Amino acid sequence: MIYRCGNGDCGYISEEAAVRCPSCGGVLAACAEDALSGDDWTRLGIRHLREKTGDGARRAYECLQRAAMGGSAWGVSNLGWCLETGTGTAADPRQAIWLYRQAAELGYHPAFASLGYCYENGIGTAVDEEEAAACYREGAEHGDARAQCLLGICCQEGKGMPRDPRQAVFWYGHSARNGNLDGMLRLAWCLENGVGAAADPAQALVWYEKAAAAGSPFAQRCAGINCRFGECGAKKDAGEAKAWFTRAAEQGDVPAMYQLGMMYWRGELPGGTAEAVPWFRKAAEAGNPGAMFRLAYALHTGDGVSRDLDAAVSWYRRAAAAGHRDAQFNLAVCYDTGVGVETDPETAVHWYRRAAKQGSAEAMNNLGLCYRKGRGVPKNEEKAVELFRQSVRAGNTRALHSLALCCLHGIGTDCDCEQAAALLRQAYEKGETVAASTLGWCYENGKGVPQDYEQAIEWYRIAAQAGDTEGMYRLGWRLEHRNDPAQDEANEWYQRAAEMGDARAQYCMGYNLTHGVGVDADPKAGFDWYARAARQAYPPALCSLGWMYQHGLGCGCDHERAVACFERAAEAGSANAQNCLGELYRTGDGVPQDYGRAMTYYRQAAEQDDCCAVYNIGMLYEHGWGVPADEKEALVWYERAARLGSAAAAWAVGRYYEAGVYLPRNGRRALSLYRESAARGAGEGMYQLACCYAAGRLTARSLRQARLWCRRAVEAHPDAPVDAQARALLEELERADG
Repeated sequence: MIYRCGNGDCGYISEEAAVRCPSCGGVLAACAEDALSGDDWTRLGIRHLREKTGDGARRAYECLQRAAMGGSAWGVSNLGWCLETGTGTAADPRQAIWLYRQAAELGYHPAFASLGYCYENGIGTAVDEEEAAACYREGAEHGDARAQCLLGICCQEGKGMPRDPRQAVFWYGHSARNGNLDGMLRLAWCLENGVGAAADPAQALVWYEKAAAAGSPFAQRCAGINCRFGECGAKKDAGEAKAWFTRAAEQGDVPAMYQLGMMYWRGELPGGTAEAVPWFRKAAEAGNPGAMFRLAYALHTGDGVSRDLDAAVSWYRRAAAAGHRDAQFNLAVCYDTGVGVETDPETAVHWYRRAAKQGSAEAMNNLGLCYRKGRGVPKNEEKAVELFRQSVRAGNTRALHSLALCCLHGIGTDCDCEQAAALLRQAYEKGETVAASTLGWCYENGKGVPQDYEQAIEWYRIAAQAGDTEGMYRLGWRLEHRNDPAQDEANEWYQRAAEMGDARAQYCMGYNLTHGVGVDADPKAGFDWYARAARQAYPPALCSLGWMYQHGLGCGCDHERAVACFERAAEAGSANAQNCLGELYRTGDGVPQDYGRAMTYYRQAAEQDDCCAVYNIGMLYEHGWGVPADEKEALVWYERAARLGSAAAAWAVGRYYEAGVYLPRNGRRALSLYRESAARGAGEGMYQLACCYAAGRLTARSLRQARLWCRRAVEAHPDAPVDAQARALLEELERADG
């Protein structure tokens, strides 16, 4: 049954029973199908399309067929649309064109726009832009708003006719005044940007707002942007912008959802990131790459939402795949540093490269670092420098620092310390505070600038006060080691850097607390700092932690853990740890005594010129521990160790001079070496010098000097093997004195 409104001006018609017309409130009355005109059938068909009731598309097609048979040109045109789009029936574009032409000939001028659209896009016929433009013009001149807008596009883009922006504005104006939303928007854009007419932001704003008020989500978004940024003469008004964006978003406009998120995220609306995240999520789920990136970043940082690294990486990946440059960079960083995923240098390089190709200066710099370190790509220092230079040209200040380091150390380019210092100053002046720390290092070591410790301290202080842990650590070290140490301040900076995770500063805190440097000795606290640095696999801290376990200082004695710490540090290349392991296996301290393994570890450390290990190899040869005794070979190692700075080796070489074994006998040279060894803190040298003074050997006899050096040997090395000998001699000297 069909029902029609009794109000002749209304025209409402439906197949659903009701008492009152939902459009005008008039009385609905049943109507026989035979009484319906062709236009009535068209109205009914269009209603089915809009309401989508049941199998609305099929029923709409049937109604439009009745409309066409009833002579409705309007119905013929809409029937053509069904055949063009396959709505309610199989698509038949050629038949659609025929119907559009019939409708136009029957005087339904909007059919010209549909016919022209088919010619323009090759629907049911070959593409023919000139024929399309002719159809649009026919419809436009008869006052059809859609045809006027499409003709304006042809004029603006030069489709089927010479390009003519002024004519485009003319037709957009007609289309807009006839109520076409696309015409309003295109007219507004032309007036905003001065295309085809003098720029007129105020008038552009009028048309944007008219289109927005008429329900165009795009126009509502444009109105929101105008209010947000104060463009087109609009007053900057966050509340008004929010209202427009919300209206557009409620109609499913994804960019408007993103804009709302950005307003909350940037603090333009109250609520912050917590309010932004839901909008970012909606836009992200609808496929907006920018929203995917913002949502990923919020999940990454835990800003406004619970931190979820797995989800963050997932969204970064989706945004990166969609071509979002910043998402590609952040995804690369995740793979580079193992955040939310397993560390994968090759994949990191892939995404750095994708982002760099899109112009990401940060990605160029990080890709350069990968080439410099051979991380994820074959090491290529020249390529690294090239990328750093590209990044600098793209405006990245961090790359200035990366390039400066290459110039400073001759990595991938000629060493040029002066150029490095200039780049560091430039980087600092552009806000890269880490450059201040490196510039401090240049002053400390006289690289590219005159050596000046006070200047170094000032630059380190600048970096430290800006929150740079490198600057904090270096400032602490320099304050501790200058001529007039400022130990309290040094320890303060060490602690600040240590608490921020700097392993070197944690190690320094451990050392100073263990040995009471500038603070009351607290081995337990020292142990804790060593442990924190060791968790970052910092070799010196692993060595010190091993030493603490070995001697039960600040912790329980645990030889197994001591060995484990030394082994980890040795595997990382620590010569000190390799020497310590050699000592453990030589003495059998906590491990089975094994001179062969001791020699292996000593040799590993000796390859790095560790003077203690070189001395220890000499000792193995002298005593025949694990190797045939060979005093001549021992002397070779002792002399090398002495040249490397070993105080004990100076004593050992002195013995050869005194005895005249494999060296010319030379008492004066022997005594000089004993004194050098003692002055540099070697217990063996102190004891040997004491013996010389006690016996009047190589020098005048002096019991006072003998007692002095004996006491120093005992005080400096209470647990060393030489301690017992020194104590015995000291007791003998004191009895003789008494």
